[in-house]
Amino acid sequence: MTTDLRKERAAHGIIYIIPFFLLVLNSAITLQHGHSHLSWAEAEIAFIRDPTTLIVLGSAYLIALILVLRKIRQTLQIVRSQLVYCLFLLYIALSMFWSAFPIKVFITWGHYAGYTLIAISSVYYYTNFPRKFFYHLGFLTGVSVAGSIIVSLLFPNWTMFDPNGRWYGITSNPNTLGLICLLSIWANIVSLYITESKIIFLSNICLIVLAILALVGSGSVTSIILSVFVLSCVPIFMRIHINHPATRILKLFFIVCGTALAFSVYLLIHPEGYNTSTIFHDLGRDSTFSGRLRLWQDGWNLFMDKPCLGWSFDALLSVVAKTKSNIGQFHNGYLHLIIRGGIVSMMNLRWQSHSSMSLGAGVSAA
Repeated sequence: MTTDLRKERAAHGIIYIIPFFLLVLNSAITLQHGHSHLSWAEAEIAFIRDPTTLIVLGSAYLIALILVLRKIRQTLQIVRSQLVYCLFLLYIALSMFWSAFPIKVFITWGHYAGYTLIAISSVYYYTNFPRKFFYHLGFLTGVSVAGSIIVSLLFPNWTMFDPNGRWYGITSNPNTLGLICLLSIWANIVSLYITESKIIFLSNICLIVLAILALVGSGSVTSIILSVFVLSCVPIFMRIHINHPATRILKLFFIVCGTALAFSVYLLIHPEGYNTSTIFHDLGRDSTFSGRLRLWQDGWNLFMDKPCLGWSFDALLSVVAKTKSNIGQFHNGYLHLIIRGGIVSMMNLRWQSHSSMSLGAGVSAA
């Protein structure tokens, strides 16, 4: 395929990723601030009534629906290959029958269905132009990062989350800003190695620097640790992926052994200066993971109250109504899943993972 023909096809097919652009920008940019003083339930209601979210996401879902219907035959093929995920969507809808807030479950199901339509629509473009995914994600998250830095410096009283001075910029909270910075670093550093354009290369470097600055400002410990991992490992994997498989395995083996050896030597030299408390301190936590252990115990108790079907997918509103608490976040995705959907949802996740690995193995063999 000639370069001109590829550019023509890319320009013609870019309509299929418009919903993806709208979704990312809506997630990365929050125009409605001032909900931090509200309880979790009040914040959920405010989110539902937010006209900006309804307009942007509603438009994205509608456009995606129209686009996937234009390729109905290919869409049906994708749906048939993801029947396990479709069962999960059905299970979310069924949880309305045991939820104290069925309308919220319906809204949640609508969002999941919309996300699915956006994913299918994006597949039609990024399957033909996979490298552009990193260019686009790096740019979109970079817009949020740059905007957050600007407003955090110009309007510190508006964009500080707590007395510690953590930034959240134009996002909803510091942890969200940290996650966006992590995605920006990942997408832009991958783009560095696959782009052939000097302009894109330089813009990737600038966006990585901005993301690091915003990440430090957010104070999100988890995102900082993962970003260090990404910055350390992505260059290694991008360099060795072109090697023969046996060479790749050998290099990875030496990297792991070298890291373990260096850490062991450090412990031998400074055995008294590195204990459990020091490790937690270096990770920005204490022995309770900043109170998360108590939160996880509360979450486990909630799961044990309804282990089979869970509390339903109503954004924990049933939990709030039952316990009279303000729990809105357990900082653990698996715990969130089993509280909402119980053992059934975890079994479905395991089934999805097995299906994905089987599909990947089949593609590799082919």
